[in-house]
Amino acid sequence: MKSVILLATLFLVQAQKETLEAQPAANPVQFVHVTPHYSNAVLQALFPHFNNFVGKLKDVIPELPNPIVPAMVKSFKPNPSAGYVGGWLVLTNGFQFWFANGVVDSFQTPRDYIMIESLDMAPRFYGTLRMSRDEAVTLSKQTIEKLGYRVEDVCHDWPLKIWGPGKQGTNVIPFYEVKWEDPKTDFTTRFDIDGERRKIAGMFLSTDKIRKRNPRVSVVPELELDFRKRMKISARPLTGTNGPPTLSRPLAKQP
Repeated sequence: MKSVILLATLFLVQAQKETLEAQPAANPVQFVHVTPHYSNAVLQALFPHFNNFVGKLKDVIPELPNPIVPAMVKSFKPNPSAGYVGGWLVLTNGFQFWFANGVVDSFQTPRDYIMIESLDMAPRFYGTLRMSRDEAVTLSKQTIEKLGYRVEDVCHDWPLKIWGPGKQGTNVIPFYEVKWEDPKTDFTTRFDIDGERRKIAGMFLSTDKIRKRNPRVSVVPELELDFRKRMKISARPLTGTNGPPTLSRPLAKQP
């Protein structure tokens, strides 16, 4: 396996890129001033979408909380791009969900080897492989269909790449990474598979075929630039690199 890639990429960068794809270059992305009131309103708007998502996968991942209730929320960070409703939800049991482009496009369980921060953690995942590569691909496609999508809309004709199982000495790390990548863009469909428990451990869908409209949020936020002007805070214009802090979306480690 190649060296570990840290969980460090900003979700804002992807959101900004997707917004710019639909806007002229002369219209830079703006940011909203995120307050607890606005953050809570975004979470309230997204709760039905998170629960619809876990409800569809309850047969594939029985340990998914269903339904998700406010008491289970450890943290939530809304995306601060103006006109873009998204967010990163972390539950007290370690499950994480990302909402973007009108859908829940990613989730991660606490037992996702592909996303570990250090190879020192690998011994926690030693086990027995009980699943073939073909079965891992089949489970990935079945999960796409359970979510209500067509496989051809999510994977297209992109090349399939599979990593796994891992190995350290004589120890087996029974996990697969099943991934379809668009060779022309950064669109990706990825499933992290626990090959011992025969379950999905994580998922990331990046494809324009499944996108929907933003859900409505009950609070209209103030633009960050307007907030700074009102508070007489001098600062250089906001960009994707100096905008308000936002959520991070992890990148999978490569073999």
